[in-house]
Amino acid sequence: MKKRVLKTVALCLAIVLIAGVLICANMLVGNPVSHLLARHTAEKHLEENYPGTDYEIEKVVFDFKTGTGYMVYLTSPSNIDGDFYLLVSSLGKLERDTYSSKVEGHMNAARRLMDEYAVLVDSVINTSAYPYTVYSSYGSLNFFDYEFDSPNFIKMSELENNRIYDVGELGETNGSIHLYIHSDTVTYKMAAAILLKTREMMDKAGVCFYSISLTLTTPPRDGEAPSHYGNTIYVNDFLYADIYESGLEERIAKCAEKP
Repeated sequence: MKKRVLKTVALCLAIVLIAGVLICANMLVGNPVSHLLARHTAEKHLEENYPGTDYEIEKVVFDFKTGTGYMVYLTSPSNIDGDFYLLVSSLGKLERDTYSSKVEGHMNAARRLMDEYAVLVDSVINTSAYPYTVYSSYGSLNFFDYEFDSPNFIKMSELENNRIYDVGELGETNGSIHLYIHSDTVTYKMAAAILLKTREMMDKAGVCFYSISLTLTTPPRDGEAPSHYGNTIYVNDFLYADIYESGLEERIAKCAEKP
């Protein structure tokens, strides 16, 4: 009798453990049935809403952040800006279609161009030819979905999917560069030298930019984390057009004083 009780208890514990493992697995990676339902929903949605296109399912991924559904990623071999995803519930119900924002709204095209511009900026700044100690840097293009007072920015709605742009030239009207540089010499004269050299090297590489933000600070001592405090000059959105020798230090000082 005692052995039967022990076996029953052990069986119950095993069932509980297995159920716990299955629940945890479902929370992290979903389950095969819901995975198939999501794929079936996506295939049906493509047939009904995107007939005649070359869209295909790239992958079906469980959305573990919410734990309530699957993200079905769709791709088009003929359109480099055509990727989007569907959000499908665990029961196979379509919850969201991102085609309108990512493809029709040109979010993909904007992201592609921003990534290409960032690579161009890195190709200049992150090389041994750049004579300063760069703690961090990046280049960015700025796009907007709404009317903007300044003519120096590109509206996302004006982009064209699948179009190959001269990204270096795009930077002339909406490109920005962000530099965080360590130097034992933190003066407006040093900041001016950095901006002049950066402009020179960017011009030579054919990478235009509209403005540049520079944080010039002394390097941290051993064991200290980098900080914007202490001996630091911060210049935000300094225009490319203002980077020339005559009076440059004064323009930098004026820009650095802005809140």
